[in-house]
Amino acid sequence: MVENKEHPLISIIVPVYNAEKYLDSCINSIVNQTLKNIEIILIDDGSSDCSYGIMLKWQARDSRIKIYHQANNGVTSARKKGVEFASCLWIAFVDADDQLPQNALTRLYSFAKDVDLVVGQVGYVGPGKWSFVTLDEKLTQIEYIKKLYLDIVHSVPFARLIKKSILLDPFVFDIPKEITHGEDTIMNYRIATRCKVIRTIPDVVYTYIIREGSASRQNKFASLSYCRLYEKNEWASFSMAMKKDLLFVRWQTIFKRRKRYLKMHAKRILRKIGLV
Repeated sequence: MVENKEHPLISIIVPVYNAEKYLDSCINSIVNQTLKNIEIILIDDGSSDCSYGIMLKWQARDSRIKIYHQANNGVTSARKKGVEFASCLWIAFVDADDQLPQNALTRLYSFAKDVDLVVGQVGYVGPGKWSFVTLDEKLTQIEYIKKLYLDIVHSVPFARLIKKSILLDPFVFDIPKEITHGEDTIMNYRIATRCKVIRTIPDVVYTYIIREGSASRQNKFASLSYCRLYEKNEWASFSMAMKKDLLFVRWQTIFKRRKRYLKMHAKRILRKIGLV
């Protein structure tokens, strides 16, 4: 059994929903981090498979693990609940079907002085490729948000250390349930609006595993009505002063999104009439 004699430095929050195939590997990668002084919070989001039993097995082996249960309410709700139970100054999110490189938390924490957010790089496993550039710099709030808008910085919720005080703001997680694609990006915008200094680092601190048929591969932005719903909630994340600074990059992003939508719509029509 791993004993945690000091107050932990980082709370690792893992939302779990029917992840029995991958959960052992995920938890194993967390408990074997080089930074030992952590707490691990597993949120069972109403799983109907053997996930809960796997969590109990790990809890019996490692005293740093805490388990909480909720009726199935989605990953955003599970993350929010995990934050409420966390006892540390810093929060990191991990998805139950992904893994952490062994020194991930050590590297993230080594840059966590005088900043509100540390953003690392992602190792990508699966079809396709991870297209984001590697950054190593301190950014202001607006600089960081612009890089999120322009896809220079990845907008996934993981590979980050986030101050708990920022995540306790209810607005961060107040995202309509109808938004099921891109909700992580909106969450990152809202986190950014509460940060003063952001540190990006070149280290790979997360292993993101794409699996065929996963929700992340279903593109809701093929619907124009969904684009509009998303953009309304995205833009509501910012104050009026921020909107003035972000207006140009926002329209750049919307233009690219509409162009992508028109291409997908044209392909659907051509496929329907048998020309593709």
